[in-house]
Amino acid sequence: MLRNKPKIFWIKLGLISGYAAAFVFLVGTTVAMLIYPGYSFFNQFISELGVRQDIFIEGNWLVRALYPEALNVTLITTGLLFFPFFPSLYFLLEPKQLWRKMLILFISLGGLVGGAFLSLVGVFDVGMFLVPHVVVALGCYIALTVVYVLWGILVVTLEKESLYKRSRLWIIDPIVCLLGLFIGVVNTGLFNLIHYVGGIESLAFYQKSLAYLFVILFCYVGVRMIILVKKNPERFQ
Repeated sequence: MLRNKPKIFWIKLGLISGYAAAFVFLVGTTVAMLIYPGYSFFNQFISELGVRQDIFIEGNWLVRALYPEALNVTLITTGLLFFPFFPSLYFLLEPKQLWRKMLILFISLGGLVGGAFLSLVGVFDVGMFLVPHVVVALGCYIALTVVYVLWGILVVTLEKESLYKRSRLWIIDPIVCLLGLFIGVVNTGLFNLIHYVGGIESLAFYQKSLAYLFVILFCYVGVRMIILVKKNPERFQ
């Protein structure tokens, strides 16, 4: 029992921080959009909600947001809340083979890097720190895309005896991860895919989609984990 205390602590901390991150991100970004006059979800970048100073970029003015910290504080807080969540996945999935343990290690590292970059996006707004903002934003998107890829591989290759694969619901994870990978590739500009997806050709929409899909995916993972812990208390006590 004493040996399992660190595992139980990390599981509880991870689930709490994961849902706190999702709540802060979804509520914070929604509020920031609502208080930004005439904001377009489909055509404006989320970074525009946090502009602290007017800036002229590529022939267009980005005007200072009325309440830029509504977004910036949201991003900083969400990124920090990533830190306890991703390491907790190791204790929830309990991989047996060394290569799977290493895979979760890289997923955790990707989540931590993504969280750090996300927080820095809130620190370095596009208005006052254009170059650092572009660097950390790109770093965040790349980190999230890498996590999509690694998480999909991990779930597909998990041992059959893993609690996470006892239900066929596990198939949802790789499907969502493939979608996340596609959106991530669109964001990077590889193969010029944005001109072939049809309908919406605004990069701003796909960048938002990458982030929101990420939150939704790991909220779903959290729900499944809670159910598994309740149904199999002997494995976690």
